[in-house]
Amino acid sequence: MIFAVLNVFSLVPFYENADMEYLDIYYALADPTILRFMVEVCWGPMLAAFSVTLGQTDDKEATTQCLQGFRYAVHVTAGIGMQTQRDAFVTTVAKFTYLHCAADMKQKNVDAVKAIISIAIEDGNYLSGSMGTYFNMFIPI
Repeated sequence: MIFAVLNVFSLVPFYENADMEYLDIYYALADPTILRFMVEVCWGPMLAAFSVTLGQTDDKEATTQCLQGFRYAVHVTAGIGMQTQRDAFVTTVAKFTYLHCAADMKQKNVDAVKAIISIAIEDGNYLSGSMGTYFNMFIPI
C-alpha cells in the first residue's frame, strides 16, 4: 500500500518571539483513491515540466530536482497501479540516459542512469510492464 502525505499550509499564523510563522499541517492518506485522481490530472504537466527542464538545462540543481521528480512520479504511479503513466515516466528517464550515444553524454545523462538504476532497485517489483525498457536500455553496456 502506498501512503501519501499532504501538506496543507495553515492560514492562521502564530506568534513566537514576535516572529510571524505559519504552521505546516500534514495529513496522511491511507486510501490512495484521492491520490489517483490527483495524479490523473497532473501527470502530463509534470512529465512535460520535468522533461523540458531536463532537456534544456545543464544546471546541477535543476537536473537533480527533475530526476527526483521522475523517481517520485514512478514510485507513486507504480504504487497505485497506473501502468501507462508509469511507463511514460520510465521511458522518458531512459531517453535521457544517452546510453545509445555515449559520445554526447553529459553529467545530467550520467545522473539519469543513476536515477533509472535507483528506480529499478526501489520499485522493481512494480515495474512489470516496463522492465523491457530497462533491458533494452542496458543491452549496449
